[in-house]
Amino acid sequence: MKGRIFFGILVVIVGALLLLMALDLVPIDGIGELLLYIPSLFILWGLYHLVVNKFKRAAGPIVTIAVATIVQLVLLDILRWAYVWPIAIILVGVAIIAGGAGYHSRRRRRQEKRQRRERRQAQAASRTSAEGDLDISVTMSEANERNSSQEFKGGDITCVMGTVKLDLTEAEIAEPPAQIHVDIVMAGLEILVPEHWIVRNDISRTMGEVEDHTTGRKSADTDDGPTLILRGSVVMGHATIQSASPAVAD
Repeated sequence: MKGRIFFGILVVIVGALLLLMALDLVPIDGIGELLLYIPSLFILWGLYHLVVNKFKRAAGPIVTIAVATIVQLVLLDILRWAYVWPIAIILVGVAIIAGGAGYHSRRRRRQEKRQRRERRQAQAASRTSAEGDLDISVTMSEANERNSSQEFKGGDITCVMGTVKLDLTEAEIAEPPAQIHVDIVMAGLEILVPEHWIVRNDISRTMGEVEDHTTGRKSADTDDGPTLILRGSVVMGHATIQSASPAVAD
């Protein structure tokens, strides 16, 4: 904003001088000598803008400095107009070459950065575990985990604005019941369990949905089979629990 004000003041000064000359209110000779150095004011503006903005968004000031410098040299008879156009064409060519090289370099760096990010996401998104206790936490991303523990006990799942898929079709509950506590906020959760597991769904819903498509026997009073108890909450999200065989889950 300060740079814009400074530039505006320069324009006003130039306009005022030209108006005074047109109205014959000031001697033309004296003003004419001052006008010779007007390009230097724009050079100062460009330098001021670069320093104030710490050389960020430097394209405009640099162009202004370059043009004003050429005009100033011409007005002082240091540089002839006949040399200006060839120099300008050379500078344009150099800018095109530098811009093209810079574009390809930036494009290559962006591609490499994107590939590294995709590899990290792929490694983090798909994981196989044999631990009895699980702890999954996802924020604005996704996770795909398969647990094959033969002594599965349960754990915690937290997902905020993301997606979690948990495959338990190869797991077994040695000491029922296993318990999983879920906290789902504006996110999605899918849990696949073996077809013979008993699932008790105690998940609360707040502007969300929980679907239980399991085929195992459901009983509120007995824990004589491999039982999984789901507790926690779904807020503005969606959770699905369904039975599947390992082959179907793949």
